[in-house]
Amino acid sequence: PECRNKGFILDGYPTTYEEAKALGEFTAEEIKAKEPKKEGGDEAEKKEEAEEAKEEGEGGKEEKKAESKDLGCLPTLIIDLQSEEEEAKKRTQGIPADQIVQGHNDEESFVTRTETFKQISDANADPPTCPLEYFRESMEILEVPVDGTEAKKSFGLMKAYIEKGSKPQNFHPTEEESFAARTAREKAVAEQKAQAEALAKEKQEKEAKEKAEIDAKDRQRRKQVLLEEQALIENCSKPLREYLMGNVIPPLIKGLLEVCKQQPEDPIDYLAEFLFKFAAEDKPEAKKAEAQKETGKKPESKVVASAAC
Repeated sequence: PECRNKGFILDGYPTTYEEAKALGEFTAEEIKAKEPKKEGGDEAEKKEEAEEAKEEGEGGKEEKKAESKDLGCLPTLIIDLQSEEEEAKKRTQGIPADQIVQGHNDEESFVTRTETFKQISDANADPPTCPLEYFRESMEILEVPVDGTEAKKSFGLMKAYIEKGSKPQNFHPTEEESFAARTAREKAVAEQKAQAEALAKEKQEKEAKEKAEIDAKDRQRRKQVLLEEQALIENCSKPLREYLMGNVIPPLIKGLLEVCKQQPEDPIDYLAEFLFKFAAEDKPEAKKAEAQKETGKKPESKVVASAAC
């Protein structure tokens, strides 16, 4: 009852097919003890058994076989630790002396137990002798290699098997699925790249177009401002031009002509002296012209007659 209710771990048992069958099935006495008593005694029971034997077919046999299973004693998980004989022998030889139990894990017992294991582990034996063959009929057995580098993966496999209650499955994609997924990813990346390049090109063209429009408007505006400034300068320079043409340009031209004729060593000083002299000589006439301009009279013209000799 404790095994049925609390669970158990079997190590080294069962060692044969018959022991596994005895563990997993009720005996005839146990089955009979579970059945309710029939009225009429042993004769009625024998008669009922005979009738059942005649009526039962293949399905009845299977049902009866299922009813004979002792599910409370059947293990729910089975782990088959697989190791090569040489590796197992090395591990046996490596056991410390204080941990060796004579008749159990010493080298002599190892040889005996290995021979026994070889005899009962033949999967093709008829009748079957390997206990795993009995359990293989109704459940999945986890086969775990424990030699070399495979031993590192064993604990993860056993943990997953115990937690899930079934043999771990390989859910990794096949090579064809991996290739298809990789091709799809590369295609998606290429499409995204092409789309990004197209958007970047479109954005660049749009920015260049906007910049060209802004530059054209700016040039047009600068041109318009320049024209307006030139017109303003011309309008403002008309009185100044008249003033210069009437008062500055004539004596300046005369002075320059005089400089060209005389070609003095210091033309600037010569021109300055000429302009000072011209200004001094021209002052009375200038004042008189200005006065006449204010009174509105024209200056009298002097006629000089030349007498012929």
